[in-house]
Amino acid sequence: ILDLTGKEVKGIAFILDNEKSSKDLSHFAMSIDKAERITGFDFFPSIPDELEKKIESTYGYELW
Repeated sequence: ILDLTGKEVKGIAFILDNEKSSKDLSHFAMSIDKAERITGFDFFPSIPDELEKKIESTYGYELW
């Protein structure tokens, strides 16, 4: 998920198994960089590299 609309741009990723879980969603939260490493996909290739590095390297679950 990418949010470019607020004062602070932010991004977060989630990877879940395709099965029922009682775990809180925060358990599955991670940086977009980590999700890209796991999946092999570049999710936001069209945003400028400097902004992409800033957004994709960290996440704050509490910001969402």
